[in-house]
Amino acid sequence: MQFFKKNLIFEPFNALVSGNHGLKDIDLIIKQAKNYLFYKGWLFIEHGWKQKLQVQCLFKKYNFFNIQSYKDYGGNDRVTIGQKK
Repeated sequence: MQFFKKNLIFEPFNALVSGNHGLKDIDLIIKQAKNYLFYKGWLFIEHGWKQKLQVQCLFKKYNFFNIQSYKDYGGNDRVTIGQKK
């Protein structure tokens, strides 16, 4: 348990306890990104290794396109990107 306490100090608290199975903050970031990105700007989101499909759906929900997901060195889906319309 000490291992986890020591290493989790680098993670934002909300990333560890976000509602909606960890997707609440990701949903908010993707939703608000349109206010900060230039036309055809890219948004990169790091997420849990079992959240690829849910995050892709959030990108679609907020009208992003060119949505792609990438694996980490362990072979787990870890990053999803999308382009603003």
